[in-house]
Amino acid sequence: MVSHEDWHIHFGRYQRNQKRRRVLRQVGLPVLATFVGFGLVWGWAHWEPISLSFKREVGVWSGSSLASYRNCAAARAAGAAPLYRGQPGYAAHLDRDNDGIACEPYPRW
Repeated sequence: MVSHEDWHIHFGRYQRNQKRRRVLRQVGLPVLATFVGFGLVWGWAHWEPISLSFKREVGVWSGSSLASYRNCAAARAAGAAPLYRGQPGYAAHLDRDNDGIACEPYPRW
């Protein structure tokens, strides 16, 4: 059986938790609504129309690339690895297993 002192401790915790819940209901919702409203106002002020241009940009690669890498370490250091066949910087000497992917992070067996 719970002693009289223990009952007061548990009841005090219960009252504090109920008070916290009331405060969160009274204060939390208006604060949340304020943040949402601020986000809507900020979004309205910084709104830009989306361009509906359907023109496709066509880039033609001539085969000569400014990016050429001596080894895979240089390609990884430049942030270009892995390179795929047809991409600028791809070279056959970087593709060990001749699968079209050069400087793979792991060998494909």
